[in-house]
Amino acid sequence: MPSEVSTLLDVAIGSAEASIAVLLVLGFGYYAQHAGWVNDEGERQISHLCVTVFLPALLFTQIGPHATRHNLLDYGIIVVFSVFAMVVSYFVGIASRRALKSPRWTVAAFIFNNATSLPLLLLNSLEKTGTIRIIIGKHGGSVVDAVARGRTYLLIAALVGNMGRFALGPDIMGHKQDNDSGFPSGLSTTFRPVATGSETTPLLSTARIHNTASQAWPTIKDIAKRTWIWIRGALNPPLIAAIVAVTFGLISPLHHAFFNKGQPLGATVTQSIDYLGKLYTALQMFVLGSKLRSKPGNKLPILSTTILFIHRFIVMPAIMISVMYLLRSTWPSYVEQDPMLDFVLSIVGIGPPAITLSAISEMAKLDVREDGQVSRMRLSNPAGYSANIEWWRRTLSEVTARGLQPAGILVLRADTVLVDSFRWDKVGKPLGVGYALTSLSTPTTSCAASAPFIPLKRFLELPGSVYLPESGLAYRAASALVGRSLWWALQQTGLVGDDVIRETWGDFVILPNVEAAAKKVIDIQRAKGGIGPASALYNFASFRQTFGSLAAQYSGATLSETDARVLVKHLERDRGCVVVDRQADVIKFVEEGSSEREGITSVDKGILEMSVTLAKLQEQVDEIQKRIEERAEKINTLLRKKQKELALSMLRSRKELETLLKLRLGALETVQTALMKIETAAGDIAASPIMKAYETSSATLKELLADPRLQREHIDQTMESMADALADHKEVEEAIALGGVPSDPAEDDELARELQQLVEENEREAQEQESERKREEKTIADLERLTVHTPQPIAEKEREEQPTLVEA
Repeated sequence: MPSEVSTLLDVAIGSAEASIAVLLVLGFGYYAQHAGWVNDEGERQISHLCVTVFLPALLFTQIGPHATRHNLLDYGIIVVFSVFAMVVSYFVGIASRRALKSPRWTVAAFIFNNATSLPLLLLNSLEKTGTIRIIIGKHGGSVVDAVARGRTYLLIAALVGNMGRFALGPDIMGHKQDNDSGFPSGLSTTFRPVATGSETTPLLSTARIHNTASQAWPTIKDIAKRTWIWIRGALNPPLIAAIVAVTFGLISPLHHAFFNKGQPLGATVTQSIDYLGKLYTALQMFVLGSKLRSKPGNKLPILSTTILFIHRFIVMPAIMISVMYLLRSTWPSYVEQDPMLDFVLSIVGIGPPAITLSAISEMAKLDVREDGQVSRMRLSNPAGYSANIEWWRRTLSEVTARGLQPAGILVLRADTVLVDSFRWDKVGKPLGVGYALTSLSTPTTSCAASAPFIPLKRFLELPGSVYLPESGLAYRAASALVGRSLWWALQQTGLVGDDVIRETWGDFVILPNVEAAAKKVIDIQRAKGGIGPASALYNFASFRQTFGSLAAQYSGATLSETDARVLVKHLERDRGCVVVDRQADVIKFVEEGSSEREGITSVDKGILEMSVTLAKLQEQVDEIQKRIEERAEKINTLLRKKQKELALSMLRSRKELETLLKLRLGALETVQTALMKIETAAGDIAASPIMKAYETSSATLKELLADPRLQREHIDQTMESMADALADHKEVEEAIALGGVPSDPAEDDELARELQQLVEENEREAQEQESERKREEKTIADLERLTVHTPQPIAEKEREEQPTLVEA
């Protein structure tokens, strides 16, 4: 027992020594960044060299010598166990991320681990302390041989892990695997993000992506193109180096030339590559420590990290040991009997993911703080920040107006689903959506309308108009500005993460969209008119049914239930053109800006109830008529098929429907008549325009008749005076006519003779014109009687001139 405790203590001390050595290298990198020995550019270049030069060199020299046919065939169980460990970790990582809403890098942290550094350091520690003998037992051979076999097993496992992590890791840690939103594809193919090259580069591109499926491309060519794009995206320097190493290892001449001792190529080329490869581990850990200082990053998800390490160092060893025990107990001779092999298979899933994730993130070109890039633009480039915010305002408003997100056309639902819908392959999600929403939803004045985006709950609960200042709103605006600025400053120091972005998620009322929809509704209602008050009364269902598509800016979009609530609230509170009784579910349109606020009366409720009943009866009548037509078609079809019994049954059904239709039409006519009378009576009350016109005309007529000039005595006097004046005027005209000078008879005779001459002259001219017309007609008739002779050919003429022989 004391010896076992001592052995465990030696193993623990050896493992602690290896871990401390790794932490010291990280500490050196952290201090170098703090002291200014390494700047951000140098850090980036070193990290790039590690991934594109040093790591491929390390993979080539470590994998190549052991990638022989013998190892790949005899140790195939290692490949199986390595793939099994990654698959199990993948499902655990996906489940953890969806349950805890963890960052995307946690999935890669679950799947991929450093399969070389920690296991090899642990193996070296066990060799130095001599505890390796406990693992291999008495029949395990020498310690040196056991350690050599263990390194071989670990490198074969590393071969599988390295090929997997650099083939799939960039995609998993990038943006391709993060598409679990299920958002409609219409949005994601319309608005696409672009890479942020500088602070003035737009966050997204509005260029539309052409749908290749709609183009007339051959199927084979399309498949080949997609395959090549996938291969080109998956290939990277580490993966290429691993493939080259396996190829060189399997081809005997190349394996002999490059990996056997004493060969010129092995002593020169392979050795130089080995020198480069040995730089990777230390430099990568050094750069990782430097990044911890220069890039504080986001707040670490404690729960996800805890689950990750429990899975990596407790769950996975337990699973692998259990599977190994089951394999040994079930098929003892299936796997080579080697205690060192059992030990390696048990620790295949163990290893820290930090260095691996750093390498993958460099290959995937991921940003450490995506949202922080946009937030820093507020100070470093205010113009670019404002341009990006304005771009987001237009884009989100149009996305909502087109109905491309589930909340409606007036309300934006901001969450991770919305961000995922803007993803662009090989580029990723847009940056800083949370900061854009924060800026767009923060009022700049004491009026809520100064923010184009208003939280839904706040919009519905505001007691006064959004266009009027409010004391409480000023406090909220100031607290939002100060609070957001303070939180952003804390993020720059790395003291807090991006949890503030999650506070921005929620439903937002887009005020410009609401204003445009309200204008359309008011114009439609004004143009609608009506003979009575029923045309101005709605419930929420009929309001949405009537204006659902008419209020939309784009065809195909319609108001959601939430949109209808928001629009009615805006029309009631901010425009003053409707009054609402939410308890009775009544909406009544009134004159906008009217000084007298009309309330909803019991008459309005009754009229609305009858209108709803009338609409339901009309729907029933339409449905019954449709069924009667269907029965008639079926009867004709059955008669053509000579199925008289079925036709008779259908005929009875049609008769019943016709009877029901008569009842419904009677009820419909009764309700229509009653509603018409109610509307007529409602229109005849004193407050109606007709009665007001009657009252006005009556009062005006009475006022005119009360004038003294319209009294009977005054009118009689006026008429008598007018008669006297007319009589005097007639006498004057007669006197003037009698006092005229008579005309001269001689002059009258001369005028008569001159008139007779003019008459005779006109008659002569008429006779001459008639004679001329007759001569022309005669000439035309003579010309028509003339005959034109056609000349004949000479031969025919001579033949006619010859004498004709007469038969005897």
